Amino acid sequence: MIFLWKQALKQLLQSGAKTWLNVLVLALTIFTMIFLDGLYHGMHLQMKKILIDSWVAQGQLWHQNYDPDDPLSLDEAHGPTMNHPSLTPILILQGSIYPKQRMVSTRINGIPPEQKTLSVSFTALRNNVPEGYVPLMVGRRMAKKLKVKVGESFIIRWRTAQGAFYGVHGIVVEIFQSQNPEIDSNAIWLPLYELQLMHGTPNHASIHISATPEIPPATSIWEIKTQDQLLEETNRLVEVKQQTGLMLIAILMFMIFLSVFDTQALSIFHRRKELGILMALGLTPRQVMGLLIMEGLLYGVLAFGLVAVFGGPVFLWLETNGIQIPGDVDSWGVAIEQSLHPSYTTYGFVKTFLSVSILLTVASYWPARKVGQLQPTQAIRGNWI
Repeated sequence: MIFLWKQALKQLLQSGAKTWLNVLVLALTIFTMIFLDGLYHGMHLQMKKILIDSWVAQGQLWHQNYDPDDPLSLDEAHGPTMNHPSLTPILILQGSIYPKQRMVSTRINGIPPEQKTLSVSFTALRNNVPEGYVPLMVGRRMAKKLKVKVGESFIIRWRTAQGAFYGVHGIVVEIFQSQNPEIDSNAIWLPLYELQLMHGTPNHASIHISATPEIPPATSIWEIKTQDQLLEETNRLVEVKQQTGLMLIAILMFMIFLSVFDTQALSIFHRRKELGILMALGLTPRQVMGLLIMEGLLYGVLAFGLVAVFGGPVFLWLETNGIQIPGDVDSWGVAIEQSLHPSYTTYGFVKTFLSVSILLTVASYWPARKVGQLQPTQAIRGNWI
């Protein structure tokens, strides 16, 4: 076995530029595979972290009529709050606001200013405001859309629980920063007790956000939404992105297959006499086939070595410093930061190593099959079956 590995390595080194060209192309493919796998994994982790910290937490309890995709149902989707220390109640209503003589339909969210479950602080909602006004907070995206600044006010209109429309002046006490469009885009935030009073539903909420994995049991009107359920849409989005990357990887892998297959086929044809001599000296056709397969696998070993030496520092730098995304990510409508940090895993490296090894084995075995039909005397004469 050691003899075969030595012969395989000797043959590759003797091939010179042809060998290193194949190794370089294969190394670029391996680098791309590892990079894309780390990029999508890092993006997935980043999106999950943002959503969990700013909205999903450890899970939620939804009112049985609550549907975030149906704004017309929000006025009826609320019930008595559940008194539990790990739950943060939030009342969500549909309403309209009138900044700069414009009407904008929006979600009106009421949240306890003292809550500690979400990463965004709403303590500014306790600030004193002029009589007749209510304090409100908006996200950076919403403030940009409304063209409002801290200290400016506008009218908020909603429909009360009794069906009457009512309005009040709200004053912006803070503009918060969040990469989660769920709590930023098309939403304003008021103190929970103020919104309950305005709506005429004291001690009511639309959802509860849990600070601990031990979510209180569901009731007749409150349904449990686990963290996995709330992140399902994000997981699907990342899967779609990964499938797009797999198409590129498949094209690169096919090119590598053709390159190695062509190299091995030509090598076997030009080395007919050499292979015949090896079999005449005692090597079986199976051993000669193994020698050719080892040569193909050595392309992968050299390519992985090249990626480790030159690509390793690049991967480390990208994971540490991140990749700056050009343009404004706010317009993407997903929870992602301006700097994307890839995350590389042992599973990703092993998956890449195994897939490339299998590809090289098949690409080398396919043309080497004819060696099993090769007679030593015929090969030495230069004949080929």
